[in-house]
Amino acid sequence: MKHLTLMSLLCLLLIGACTKSKSPTPSGTGSISSPYYFNFSIGSAIHYLNTNFPIYNVGMRTRGLGGNEIGDTNTLIPRINLNIFWKHKDTVYESDLMSLVGRTIYFDDTAIGINLEYDSSKINYSGWFSDDTSDHNYYVKVKSIAFLKNDTAFLNPIRVYVINGTCSAVIQQDTSRIATLTNGQFNFLFAGQITK
Repeated sequence: MKHLTLMSLLCLLLIGACTKSKSPTPSGTGSISSPYYFNFSIGSAIHYLNTNFPIYNVGMRTRGLGGNEIGDTNTLIPRINLNIFWKHKDTVYESDLMSLVGRTIYFDDTAIGINLEYDSSKINYSGWFSDDTSDHNYYVKVKSIAFLKNDTAFLNPIRVYVINGTCSAVIQQDTSRIATLTNGQFNFLFAGQITK
């Protein structure tokens, strides 16, 4: 999982280096200034990450898709990352992706995996990772997926979508620090090497 996170950050930095950034919107504000957002609570702290900054997470390559939403375009932190991947497939088709619309995916699903990661500090990889729990109070529910465009990342063609949904997760930073991410609502860029 940490190797996936390392690849994701490298992708973020490469894409971010070529993209003109807009003024950052700090976490914790109540406004949404972008069509893209990932809002959630951890304990009593409410987080609104909503920059219009295209960060693709294509570390899953042909097995799945991923995306990031950030709160500051200069530091790329705070950042939340969502990955959805098919555990028993080497190639994911667009029909597989679209079959998720209206579906609730739990962390103990045997066919589809989900990972959430939240980095809140200015030190990368000191973040919170979702636990694979059998408690079905924790989930990712996909409300809609819409194709946005074709693009290139690491010189590989990718398909970019906008995914909308809700989520809740048990997250942990280490074995002694466990928290709950609740009230998750997202509408952000989601990308991967999807076969049409």
